[in-house]
Amino acid sequence: SQPGAAHLHMFFGNSFINAYSGQDPNVNDVLNKGGSTCNGDELNRSGYWVPAMIDGKTGDVRLPMKILVYYKQYSGSVGDGVVYPDKMRMVIDKDTLHAAHLPTGDQLAFMCNNEWNGARSNFSEYPIPNCVGNGAAMGQGISTLEVNVLLQQCWNGQDPTNYKANLKLTSYPCKYDATHTKQLPNLQYKIIYPIFGGENTQGWFLSSDVDPMTYNLKGPSGETNHGDWWSGWNKQVNQEWVDNCNKDRKSVV
Repeated sequence: SQPGAAHLHMFFGNSFINAYSGQDPNVNDVLNKGGSTCNGDELNRSGYWVPAMIDGKTGDVRLPMKILVYYKQYSGSVGDGVVYPDKMRMVIDKDTLHAAHLPTGDQLAFMCNNEWNGARSNFSEYPIPNCVGNGAAMGQGISTLEVNVLLQQCWNGQDPTNYKANLKLTSYPCKYDATHTKQLPNLQYKIIYPIFGGENTQGWFLSSDVDPMTYNLKGPSGETNHGDWWSGWNKQVNQEWVDNCNKDRKSVV
């Protein structure tokens, strides 16, 4: 990213990341600098960010209640897996998803949910669904809008900072791919926004949905949904959970 050239983002994880981070390709700032808003502190200095969610009725940025991050084994890939190399970065967006000829599923999708009773809608790519708040009365739980992001899991072993050329999203284990055979942990994160009583998500949109020239929406709300990630995992810890969790059994870190 460049200062003043990007839309507003919501950042999680590494507290050092900003528009200037990583402009020197010879320095891996994320691995060695910053704290973390996630569990593990310096053991995982990875950064996660998504476009900010805007309430179109008030013009305010909506604050998420939490982010859940999963590093899973890919189905059918027992015994496979490599640790994240230094400086690895990933960006997943609609174009990358569609280029992989994958169904929407939960790759880049929105869902209405309830934190208590599990009532939920199906995942949908866009527009952002109209989720209705229930007031979180006793025994009801809080209504939420869940934004789901699933990143690329196959790598060809080349420059880990060039995600467009060297990372791939597939619907099958990477060992069956002709070029991208190295299986990364299946990285998925969910950003969960609360919806309070009397509220709904009608009119909500992402900061990236806005045309910077006209300040109007460029298309359906949520169409520009995307997720970014920059590895800051401690190498030893990363190796331990890949060896003892991902390679041996279907576990979540």
